[in-house]
Amino acid sequence: MIETLTNNAAFLHWTLAIGITLLVLDLFCNTEVIAWIALFCFATWATLLTGVPVQWSLLIFLLYLAAAAALYYAVWSVFIRPFVVGLMLRHSPAEDDQLLIGRHGTIIGEGDDMHLRVADELWPVEEHSRASLKPGDTATITGYHNGIVTVRPQQPELENSPSPK
Repeated sequence: MIETLTNNAAFLHWTLAIGITLLVLDLFCNTEVIAWIALFCFATWATLLTGVPVQWSLLIFLLYLAAAAALYYAVWSVFIRPFVVGLMLRHSPAEDDQLLIGRHGTIIGEGDDMHLRVADELWPVEEHSRASLKPGDTATITGYHNGIVTVRPQQPELENSPSPK
């Protein structure tokens, strides 16, 4: 069986092509499943390329798989992936949660049900920010962590106050 697959050059080429394609796809998806499928493809390709007897093929496959995994974790995930991702995402826009900081909203609810309404979205307010707020107050977002906003009350502007000259 192994000798038949080794003589089939097209199978070897497709195994290698699938492994390389999956590694490139791993750059974008960043999952271990895709990486391990690629490592299995490389180990299969190397095992069939060496043409070892059938009784030794499982041991050789495991050795190639261990070598591929070691190379993957030592080189690919430590140097190549961070370099390519940093190169591609260098000018990426800020995430939505980072854009929230500095925006103003209206307080809705009280106690544990206190939320800040910003552009028709409700954001839960962090516990220590709730003390000085009541429903209807206007607040400014000063921080964001795990979907919870930290706010400070916005100072009301005095309409009849004299302007400094």
